[in-house]
Amino acid sequence: MKVIRISIVYLFFSFVILQYACEQEGTPGFNESPSEVFDFTIKDSVLVNEVFVISLKHYGSNGCAQHSRTTKRLVDSTLNLVVYEKVDQSKVCTQVIKTISSSYNYSFSSKGKKFIRFNESNQLIDSLYVK
Repeated sequence: MKVIRISIVYLFFSFVILQYACEQEGTPGFNESPSEVFDFTIKDSVLVNEVFVISLKHYGSNGCAQHSRTTKRLVDSTLNLVVYEKVDQSKVCTQVIKTISSSYNYSFSSKGKKFIRFNESNQLIDSLYVK
């Protein structure tokens, strides 16, 4: 009887530890990293608070890569976007670098010339006018 109790307690704590570890990892089985943007399109001008689309093309590190998320940080008049890919580690993937197409919606709340920069160190920078 004592052995059964110890086994149940051991299984319970193992389950709790496993759940905690999986929550810390994010999406289990996926590896996420910044992805290099090599092409994008935006409008030349927009109105204040008008939602516009930024269409992106970025590299996937292998055949299983897909768009994961895009984070934003507005500093003065520059919108910095960091684009991330995710790769399913449980799949066998080709090593061919692939093109991933994605889009991001945004709106500026003030008038003036605005700049958009990708992955902060990437040299792709463009501007648009907010009327």
